[in-house]
Amino acid sequence: MLKKEIRIEIIWILSLAVLTIILIGVLTGKDSNVIDNQLYDTYYVLNQTDSFFLIFLNTGFWVYFIRQLINKFKTPLSNIVLIFITGLLIFITTFTFIFANHGWTIYPPLSASQNPITTFEFKPLLIIYQFFQIAVLGFVGVRTGRGIERLKNQKN
Repeated sequence: MLKKEIRIEIIWILSLAVLTIILIGVLTGKDSNVIDNQLYDTYYVLNQTDSFFLIFLNTGFWVYFIRQLINKFKTPLSNIVLIFITGLLIFITTFTFIFANHGWTIYPPLSASQNPITTFEFKPLLIIYQFFQIAVLGFVGVRTGRGIERLKNQKN
C-alpha cells in the first residue's frame, strides 16, 4: 500500500516538473535562456534555473494545497510533501527578502526629474503570501500529526 502511495506522489511531482518546464518554455521562447519580466517601471531578469525552482515550488504549493483540500488532508504522504514544498518556498522567499533588497541606484537621480516617479512595492504582497504559507504549514502539520496519531491508535 505504501509503495503505491509513493508511486502516486512521484508521478504528481514529475508531472509538476514537466508542467513547469513547459511553462518556462512558453515564457522564454526557443532562443532565450532568461525570463525577462517588466512590471510597471521595474525590469526583472531571471535565469531559467532560478525561475524553474520558483515556479515549481509555487505551482507545487498550490496544486498540493488544492489536492489536499479536496482529500480533506487524509493522505499523510501528500501532507508531508505539501509541508516540504511549503517549507522550501518559505525558506526561499525569506532569503529573497534578505539578499535581493539592497536598494536601487537610479540614474538620473529622482531629484532631477520634474515628475515624481512612483514605484510599486511587492514586499507587502510577498509578506502576506508568506504569512498565508506559514498558516498553511502549521495547519497541515497539525492535521498530519493527528492523522499519524490516529493511525498508530488504530494499529494498537
